Amino acid sequence: SFRSVPPFMTAATIRGGDDGDGSARSRILHPTSLKELDDILSQSTVTGNLVVIDFFADNCPPCEKVAPLVQELSEEFHDQTVFVKVNV
Repeated sequence: SFRSVPPFMTAATIRGGDDGDGSARSRILHPTSLKELDDILSQSTVTGNLVVIDFFADNCPPCEKVAPLVQELSEEFHDQTVFVKVNV
């Protein structure tokens, strides 16, 4: 379940890992519009959560190298931090 995900986020914007038993390991949000990104930032201002935004592009070798680190950090700090990936 995504209990720590802000309630305004829809299932379509959430892409989290699953460790096989139905519990989410990571909570990386993938906003599909500027409004969704703004909502994430606004909600984080209210909750006081840190927001980490990974701006990436398809077919970007440096982006591909960073992706596993972002995933790992999202798994470790999902209860303290909101992780967001934005495809530019």
